[in-house]
Amino acid sequence: MWPTAARAKLARPAQPYATCLTDAEWRIAQAFLPAPASCGRPRRWPMRALLDGVLYVLRTGCAWRLLPRDFPPWQTVPRWFLRLARSGAFERMDTSKNLAADALS
Repeated sequence: MWPTAARAKLARPAQPYATCLTDAEWRIAQAFLPAPASCGRPRRWPMRALLDGVLYVLRTGCAWRLLPRDFPPWQTVPRWFLRLARSGAFERMDTSKNLAADALS
């Protein structure tokens, strides 16, 4: 049995990578992502994990195949990247971010 102090010392942070979205960023980004289908098979991977994987590759510049194992499979993440890019989700997120920044200044 591990002592509580040891567990706390060795516990992984809730946000293991600097590229992962914070909870506040995730709440904003969720509005621009496709809703789960009402019929058919449920998603195997949470949308947040998929978006975190996409952002990891975009921010670090690594190849899709080098995506760390903490993210969904490397074959799945680029498929979702293409799907989101083709749907215009990234442009809508960027426009919203720019409008919010303009409102603050």
